[in-house]
Amino acid sequence: MQGRTIWQTIAVVAAFGLAAAGPARAQVEEAAPPPAAPSGDQPLGEEEAMVLNFERADIREVIHSLATALGISYTIDPRIEGQVTIRTNGKIAREDLFPLFNQILRNNGIAAVKVGDIYQILPVAEAKTRAIVPPSAAARQGARATDSFVIEIFPVRHVSSDEMVNILQPFVTPGGDALSYPRSNLVVVTDLQSNVARLRDLVVTFDTDVFGNLHARVFKMQYGDPDELANEILGLLAPYGVTPTGEGEGGAYLIPLSRLNSIVAIAFDPVIFNEIGDNPNVLAETMDVTIDSHVRRVFEAALRRFGTVDVIVNNAGLRQRDLYPPHGSVTTLETAVGDWQRMFDTHVFGTLRVIQSFVQ
Repeated sequence: MQGRTIWQTIAVVAAFGLAAAGPARAQVEEAAPPPAAPSGDQPLGEEEAMVLNFERADIREVIHSLATALGISYTIDPRIEGQVTIRTNGKIAREDLFPLFNQILRNNGIAAVKVGDIYQILPVAEAKTRAIVPPSAAARQGARATDSFVIEIFPVRHVSSDEMVNILQPFVTPGGDALSYPRSNLVVVTDLQSNVARLRDLVVTFDTDVFGNLHARVFKMQYGDPDELANEILGLLAPYGVTPTGEGEGGAYLIPLSRLNSIVAIAFDPVIFNEIGDNPNVLAETMDVTIDSHVRRVFEAALRRFGTVDVIVNNAGLRQRDLYPPHGSVTTLETAVGDWQRMFDTHVFGTLRVIQSFVQ
Protein backbone atom coordinates (compact mmCIF):
# COMPACT_ATOMS: atom_id res chain seq x y z
CA MET A 1 0.00 0.00 0.00
CA GLN A 2 2.77 2.32 0.91
CA GLY A 3 4.81 1.39 -2.21
CA ARG A 4 1.86 2.13 -4.49
CA THR A 5 1.47 5.54 -2.91
CA ILE A 6 5.16 6.41 -3.67
CA TRP A 7 4.85 5.43 -7.32
CA GLN A 8 1.66 7.41 -7.65
CA THR A 9 3.48 10.44 -6.24
CA ILE A 10 6.36 10.09 -8.75
CA ALA A 11 3.86 9.73 -11.56
CA VAL A 12 2.03 12.86 -10.47
CA VAL A 13 5.29 14.81 -10.22
CA ALA A 14 6.36 13.57 -13.61
CA ALA A 15 3.01 14.48 -15.09
CA PHE A 16 3.16 17.85 -13.47
CA GLY A 17 6.64 18.40 -14.83
CA LEU A 18 5.52 17.54 -18.31
CA ALA A 19 2.53 19.80 -18.02
CA ALA A 20 4.74 22.65 -16.85
CA ALA A 21 7.30 22.02 -19.58
CA GLY A 22 4.76 22.19 -22.37
CA PRO A 23 3.66 25.84 -21.94
CA ALA A 24 7.28 26.92 -21.25
CA ARG A 25 8.49 25.49 -24.58
CA ALA A 26 5.70 27.19 -26.42
CA GLN A 27 6.58 30.53 -24.82
CA VAL A 28 10.24 30.23 -25.91
CA GLU A 29 9.27 29.49 -29.49
CA GLU A 30 7.00 32.52 -29.60
CA ALA A 31 9.77 34.84 -28.30
CA ALA A 32 12.52 33.61 -30.67
CA PRO A 33 14.50 36.61 -32.06
CA PRO A 34 14.64 37.30 -35.79
CA PRO A 35 17.70 36.15 -37.76
CA ALA A 36 20.80 38.24 -37.08
CA ALA A 37 21.48 41.08 -39.52
CA PRO A 38 24.64 40.82 -41.63
CA SER A 39 27.73 42.32 -39.96
CA GLY A 40 28.84 45.84 -40.99
CA ASP A 41 32.48 44.67 -41.20
CA GLN A 42 32.10 43.41 -44.74
CA PRO A 43 34.15 44.45 -47.82
CA LEU A 44 32.43 46.63 -50.37
CA GLY A 45 31.37 45.05 -53.60
CA GLU A 46 32.96 46.14 -56.85
CA GLU A 47 30.02 48.42 -57.67
CA GLU A 48 29.44 49.67 -54.13
CA ALA A 49 30.49 52.96 -52.55
CA MET A 50 30.70 54.48 -49.10
CA VAL A 51 30.53 57.86 -47.40
CA LEU A 52 33.45 58.93 -45.21
CA ASN A 53 32.61 61.03 -42.19
CA PHE A 54 35.39 61.17 -39.60
CA GLU A 55 35.86 64.03 -37.17
CA ARG A 56 39.13 63.86 -35.22
CA ALA A 57 38.90 60.11 -35.37
CA ASP A 58 41.71 57.89 -34.17
CA ILE A 59 43.90 56.99 -37.14
CA ARG A 60 43.72 53.33 -36.19
CA GLU A 61 39.92 53.33 -36.43
CA VAL A 62 40.08 55.03 -39.82
CA ILE A 63 42.60 52.48 -41.05
CA HIS A 64 40.37 49.67 -39.81
CA SER A 65 37.28 51.07 -41.54
CA LEU A 66 38.99 51.58 -44.88
CA ALA A 67 40.88 48.29 -44.75
CA THR A 68 37.63 46.47 -44.01
CA ALA A 69 35.86 48.19 -46.91
CA LEU A 70 38.76 47.26 -49.20
CA GLY A 71 38.84 43.69 -47.93
CA ILE A 72 42.55 43.76 -47.08
CA SER A 73 44.33 42.22 -44.13
CA TYR A 74 46.84 44.30 -42.25
CA THR A 75 49.12 44.64 -39.28
CA ILE A 76 49.71 48.00 -37.68
CA ASP A 77 52.88 49.24 -36.06
CA PRO A 78 52.41 50.18 -32.38
CA ARG A 79 54.04 53.55 -33.09
CA ILE A 80 51.18 54.58 -35.36
CA GLU A 81 49.01 57.24 -33.76
CA GLY A 82 47.18 60.43 -34.63
CA GLN A 83 43.80 61.80 -35.57
CA VAL A 84 42.05 62.16 -38.91
CA THR A 85 39.25 64.42 -40.09
CA ILE A 86 37.71 63.65 -43.47
CA ARG A 87 34.24 64.31 -44.83
CA THR A 88 32.96 63.51 -48.30
CA ASN A 89 29.93 65.13 -49.90
CA GLY A 90 29.02 61.98 -51.73
CA LYS A 91 29.86 58.32 -51.82
CA ILE A 92 33.37 57.18 -52.72
CA ALA A 93 33.48 54.29 -55.17
CA ARG A 94 35.46 51.27 -54.10
CA GLU A 95 37.99 51.72 -56.90
CA ASP A 96 38.80 55.19 -55.54
CA LEU A 97 39.19 54.07 -51.95
CA PHE A 98 42.70 52.66 -52.17
CA PRO A 99 44.30 55.87 -53.55
CA LEU A 100 42.45 57.79 -50.84
CA PHE A 101 43.61 55.26 -48.26
CA ASN A 102 47.23 55.83 -49.31
CA GLN A 103 46.76 59.59 -49.32
CA ILE A 104 45.44 59.58 -45.76
CA LEU A 105 48.38 57.45 -44.66
CA ARG A 106 50.95 59.70 -46.37
CA ASN A 107 49.42 62.83 -44.87
CA ASN A 108 50.06 61.31 -41.45
CA GLY A 109 53.58 60.09 -42.19
CA ILE A 110 52.46 56.49 -42.66
CA ALA A 111 52.74 54.00 -45.51
CA ALA A 112 51.26 50.61 -46.32
CA VAL A 113 53.77 47.98 -47.48
CA LYS A 114 52.41 44.75 -48.92
CA VAL A 115 54.23 41.63 -47.77
CA GLY A 116 52.58 38.56 -49.24
CA ASP A 117 48.85 39.01 -48.67
CA ILE A 118 49.28 41.25 -45.62
CA TYR A 119 49.70 45.01 -45.61
CA GLN A 120 52.08 46.30 -42.98
CA ILE A 121 51.13 49.78 -41.75
CA LEU A 122 54.45 51.46 -40.87
CA PRO A 123 55.99 54.92 -40.39
CA VAL A 124 56.96 56.16 -43.83
CA ALA A 125 60.66 56.45 -42.91
CA GLU A 126 60.73 52.72 -42.26
CA ALA A 127 58.46 51.81 -45.14
CA LYS A 128 60.88 53.21 -47.74
CA THR A 129 63.57 50.81 -46.49
CA ARG A 130 61.35 47.96 -47.66
CA ALA A 131 60.95 49.35 -51.16
CA ILE A 132 61.64 46.98 -54.03
CA VAL A 133 63.00 47.29 -57.55
CA PRO A 134 60.09 45.97 -59.66
CA PRO A 135 61.66 43.06 -61.59
CA SER A 136 58.99 42.92 -64.29
CA ALA A 137 56.22 44.87 -65.94
CA ALA A 138 53.68 42.92 -63.91
CA ALA A 139 55.43 43.85 -60.66
CA ARG A 140 55.58 47.47 -61.77
CA GLN A 141 51.87 47.38 -62.55
CA GLY A 142 51.16 45.96 -59.11
CA ALA A 143 53.23 48.69 -57.47
CA ARG A 144 51.32 51.27 -59.48
CA ALA A 145 47.99 49.81 -58.39
CA THR A 146 48.92 49.94 -54.70
CA ASP A 147 51.10 53.07 -55.05
CA SER A 148 53.89 51.40 -53.13
CA PHE A 149 57.41 52.61 -52.47
CA VAL A 150 59.76 51.47 -55.22
CA ILE A 151 63.43 51.97 -56.05
CA GLU A 152 64.19 53.50 -59.42
CA ILE A 153 67.71 53.94 -60.84
CA PHE A 154 68.27 56.73 -63.36
CA PRO A 155 71.49 56.79 -65.42
CA VAL A 156 72.66 60.35 -66.09
CA ARG A 157 74.77 61.19 -69.14
CA HIS A 158 75.33 64.92 -69.53
CA VAL A 159 75.35 66.27 -65.96
CA SER A 160 76.78 64.94 -62.73
CA SER A 161 74.64 62.71 -60.54
CA ASP A 162 75.26 65.06 -57.58
CA GLU A 163 73.83 67.99 -59.52
CA MET A 164 70.83 65.93 -60.66
CA VAL A 165 70.07 64.92 -57.05
CA ASN A 166 69.99 68.60 -56.09
CA ILE A 167 67.47 69.19 -58.87
CA LEU A 168 65.23 66.24 -57.95
CA GLN A 169 65.26 66.54 -54.15
CA PRO A 170 62.54 69.26 -53.90
CA PHE A 171 60.19 67.08 -55.98
CA VAL A 172 60.58 63.85 -53.99
CA THR A 173 57.57 62.76 -51.90
CA PRO A 174 57.99 63.38 -48.15
CA GLY A 175 59.59 60.23 -46.80
CA GLY A 176 61.24 59.44 -50.14
CA ASP A 177 64.84 60.07 -51.03
CA ALA A 178 67.23 60.68 -53.92
CA LEU A 179 70.84 59.53 -53.66
CA SER A 180 73.84 60.01 -55.91
CA TYR A 181 76.22 57.26 -56.99
CA PRO A 182 79.05 59.28 -58.58
CA ARG A 183 81.20 56.31 -59.59
CA SER A 184 78.68 55.27 -62.24
CA ASN A 185 76.96 58.67 -62.44
CA LEU A 186 73.65 57.15 -61.31
CA VAL A 187 70.77 58.60 -59.32
CA VAL A 188 68.97 56.19 -56.99
CA VAL A 189 65.42 57.28 -56.11
CA THR A 190 63.19 55.74 -53.46
CA ASP A 191 59.66 57.07 -53.84
CA LEU A 192 56.05 56.18 -54.40
CA GLN A 193 55.35 54.64 -57.77
CA SER A 194 52.93 57.46 -58.58
CA ASN A 195 55.73 60.03 -58.27
CA VAL A 196 58.50 58.09 -59.99
CA ALA A 197 57.17 58.87 -63.47
CA ARG A 198 57.33 62.60 -62.74
CA LEU A 199 60.91 62.31 -61.49
CA ARG A 200 61.83 60.36 -64.61
CA ASP A 201 60.47 63.18 -66.78
CA LEU A 202 62.52 65.71 -64.80
CA VAL A 203 65.68 63.67 -65.34
CA VAL A 204 65.05 63.57 -69.10
CA THR A 205 64.39 67.31 -69.13
CA PHE A 206 67.54 68.35 -67.29
CA ASP A 207 69.92 65.67 -68.57
CA THR A 208 70.74 67.57 -71.74
CA ASP A 209 73.94 68.05 -73.69
CA VAL A 210 75.23 71.33 -72.29
CA PHE A 211 77.87 71.76 -74.98
CA GLY A 212 75.32 71.06 -77.67
CA ASN A 213 73.38 74.11 -76.50
CA LEU A 214 76.41 76.39 -76.32
CA HIS A 215 77.45 78.67 -79.17
CA ALA A 216 80.91 80.16 -79.50
CA ARG A 217 82.45 82.87 -81.64
CA VAL A 218 85.95 84.32 -81.81
CA PHE A 219 86.39 88.07 -82.26
CA LYS A 220 89.84 89.08 -83.53
CA MET A 221 91.16 92.35 -82.14
CA GLN A 222 92.99 94.77 -84.38
CA TYR A 223 93.78 97.40 -81.78
CA GLY A 224 93.85 97.48 -78.02
CA ASP A 225 94.14 94.88 -75.31
CA PRO A 226 91.65 91.95 -75.27
CA ASP A 227 91.44 91.95 -71.46
CA GLU A 228 90.54 95.61 -71.27
CA LEU A 229 88.11 95.41 -74.16
CA ALA A 230 86.41 92.34 -72.64
CA ASN A 231 85.93 94.26 -69.39
CA GLU A 232 84.47 97.22 -71.25
CA ILE A 233 82.05 94.99 -73.19
CA LEU A 234 80.98 93.28 -69.97
CA GLY A 235 80.27 96.69 -68.49
CA LEU A 236 78.10 97.55 -71.47
CA LEU A 237 76.22 94.24 -71.33
CA ALA A 238 75.78 94.13 -67.54
CA PRO A 239 72.22 95.55 -67.76
CA TYR A 240 71.35 92.51 -69.92
CA GLY A 241 72.46 90.10 -67.18
CA VAL A 242 75.81 89.19 -68.74
CA THR A 243 78.49 88.51 -66.11
CA PRO A 244 82.16 87.43 -66.32
CA THR A 245 81.29 83.97 -64.96
CA GLY A 246 78.23 83.46 -67.17
CA GLU A 247 76.00 82.99 -64.13
CA GLY A 248 73.79 85.98 -64.85
CA GLU A 249 70.49 86.02 -66.68
CA GLY A 250 72.24 86.60 -70.00
CA GLY A 251 74.04 83.26 -69.82
CA ALA A 252 77.14 84.44 -71.68
CA TYR A 253 80.90 84.21 -71.14
CA LEU A 254 83.61 86.51 -72.48
CA ILE A 255 87.11 85.01 -72.44
CA PRO A 256 90.01 87.24 -73.48
CA LEU A 257 92.93 85.46 -75.20
CA SER A 258 95.82 87.88 -75.01
CA ARG A 259 98.28 85.67 -76.84
CA LEU A 260 95.93 85.42 -79.82
CA ASN A 261 94.79 89.05 -79.47
CA SER A 262 91.19 87.80 -79.50
CA ILE A 263 88.04 87.52 -77.40
CA VAL A 264 86.03 84.30 -77.30
CA ALA A 265 82.32 84.77 -76.65
CA ILE A 266 80.33 81.73 -75.44
CA ALA A 267 76.56 81.94 -75.01
CA PHE A 268 73.49 79.74 -74.81
CA ASP A 269 71.58 82.14 -77.03
CA PRO A 270 73.41 83.12 -80.24
CA VAL A 271 71.45 86.37 -80.30
CA ILE A 272 73.91 87.69 -77.70
CA PHE A 273 76.57 87.78 -80.45
CA ASN A 274 74.62 90.53 -82.12
CA GLU A 275 75.10 92.65 -79.03
CA ILE A 276 78.84 91.89 -79.01
CA GLY A 277 79.91 92.23 -82.60
CA ASP A 278 77.28 91.68 -85.29
CA ASN A 279 74.62 94.15 -84.26
CA PRO A 280 74.21 96.76 -87.02
CA ASN A 281 73.41 99.29 -84.31
CA VAL A 282 76.66 98.63 -82.44
CA LEU A 283 80.22 99.33 -83.56
CA ALA A 284 83.07 98.18 -81.35
CA GLU A 285 86.39 99.89 -82.14
CA THR A 286 89.53 100.57 -80.15
CA MET A 287 91.68 103.63 -80.76
CA ASP A 288 94.44 105.67 -79.21
CA VAL A 289 93.16 109.25 -78.98
CA THR A 290 96.72 110.56 -78.99
CA ILE A 291 97.21 109.35 -82.59
CA ASP A 292 95.44 111.32 -85.30
CA SER A 293 95.23 108.39 -87.72
CA HIS A 294 93.41 106.26 -85.13
CA VAL A 295 90.82 108.94 -84.47
CA ARG A 296 90.28 109.44 -88.19
CA ARG A 297 89.89 105.68 -88.78
CA VAL A 298 87.17 105.33 -86.13
CA PHE A 299 85.35 108.39 -87.47
CA GLU A 300 85.28 106.96 -90.99
CA ALA A 301 84.13 103.55 -89.71
CA ALA A 302 81.27 105.23 -87.82
CA LEU A 303 80.19 107.08 -90.94
CA ARG A 304 80.23 103.88 -92.98
CA ARG A 305 78.09 102.07 -90.38
CA PHE A 306 75.64 104.80 -89.33
CA GLY A 307 75.96 107.54 -91.92
CA THR A 308 76.17 110.18 -89.24
CA VAL A 309 77.05 110.69 -85.58
CA ASP A 310 74.50 112.46 -83.38
CA VAL A 311 76.11 112.26 -79.95
CA ILE A 312 79.72 111.61 -78.97
CA VAL A 313 81.00 110.81 -75.49
CA ASN A 314 84.76 110.64 -75.03
CA ASN A 315 85.70 108.42 -72.08
CA ALA A 316 89.34 107.79 -72.97
CA GLY A 317 91.69 108.11 -70.03
CA LEU A 318 95.10 107.20 -68.71
CA ARG A 319 95.25 105.74 -65.20
CA GLN A 320 98.13 106.29 -62.85
CA ARG A 321 98.58 102.55 -62.44
CA ASP A 322 99.14 102.34 -66.19
CA LEU A 323 102.17 104.58 -65.75
CA TYR A 324 103.48 103.03 -62.53
CA PRO A 325 102.48 99.37 -62.37
CA PRO A 326 101.53 97.34 -60.53
CA HIS A 327 99.91 99.57 -57.90
CA GLY A 328 100.28 103.09 -59.24
CA SER A 329 101.10 104.39 -55.77
CA VAL A 330 103.09 107.49 -56.63
CA THR A 331 102.78 111.09 -55.45
CA THR A 332 102.33 114.14 -57.63
CA LEU A 333 105.91 115.30 -57.09
CA GLU A 334 107.23 111.85 -57.93
CA THR A 335 105.42 111.80 -61.28
CA ALA A 336 107.83 112.46 -64.14
CA VAL A 337 107.26 115.40 -66.50
CA GLY A 338 107.01 113.05 -69.44
CA ASP A 339 104.20 111.15 -67.73
CA TRP A 340 102.37 114.42 -67.09
CA GLN A 341 102.66 115.15 -70.81
CA ARG A 342 101.22 111.71 -71.70
CA MET A 343 98.25 112.23 -69.36
CA PHE A 344 97.57 115.72 -70.74
CA ASP A 345 97.91 114.43 -74.28
CA THR A 346 95.26 111.78 -73.52
CA HIS A 347 92.83 113.70 -71.34
CA VAL A 348 93.02 117.16 -72.91
CA PHE A 349 94.45 117.05 -76.41
CA GLY A 350 92.93 113.63 -77.07
CA THR A 351 89.49 115.07 -76.36
CA LEU A 352 90.23 117.95 -78.78
CA ARG A 353 91.28 115.52 -81.53
CA VAL A 354 88.02 113.58 -81.19
CA ILE A 355 85.93 116.76 -81.21
CA GLN A 356 87.73 118.17 -84.27
CA SER A 357 87.28 114.90 -86.18
CA PHE A 358 83.66 114.13 -85.33
CA VAL A 359 82.20 117.65 -85.10
CA GLN A 360 82.38 119.09 -88.61
